[in-house]
Amino acid sequence: MSSSLITLIAYIGILTPLMLLGYFFARRKMFNPHHKLVMTSVVILNWVFIGAVMAKSYANGVAPNLPDDIGQINNLLPTIHLVTGAIAQLLATYLIVLMWTENTPIAWLAIIQTRNIKPIMRLTLALWLITILLGFGIYAVWNSPSSSTDDGLPPAATEEASPDVTEAVPELDATEAIPEPDATEEVSEPDATEAVPEPDATEEATEETGQ
Repeated sequence: MSSSLITLIAYIGILTPLMLLGYFFARRKMFNPHHKLVMTSVVILNWVFIGAVMAKSYANGVAPNLPDDIGQINNLLPTIHLVTGAIAQLLATYLIVLMWTENTPIAWLAIIQTRNIKPIMRLTLALWLITILLGFGIYAVWNSPSSSTDDGLPPAATEEASPDVTEAVPELDATEAIPEPDATEEVSEPDATEAVPEPDATEEATEETGQ
């Protein structure tokens, strides 16, 4: 089982339900310890998957194609996924730090202090869900049977290694390759009148009278 499939299953079966559970606790004002513990678990697991799978996958499979091929779907979706996921994860990390340091001597760790965190929490959850949906799309595109030939991707190696025979070896026209010899040019028959010239009758008569 590939790491991308394991990550997809983890988000479907663990992280997404935990995100919704944390939202439920927040709506019921069950912040401490229920909402705090659930959202902390989500943030930590998210960082693990980002460092172990997503960052490497993007660096090896997408980053080398940028910025020239950013318009291709297999590069565009992961890039949007990166932007939404990074914003959501940074906001979630800020909220966790804020929750754990609130009313403590180390409250300064949450650089920006705010009393109304509900808009930030809702924005974080929305971005997380969008990022997860984009993850489904990325998995479908990258694992599509036709992904190697669609959207301007380089052709398969078999096509590059097997040039067109008609281009490599041009067809020969039989009439041009083997010209038929002209019998009149190769074997010229001698003219009988030229080969054996007939004697002149006047010359023969002169010889007889002379004798």
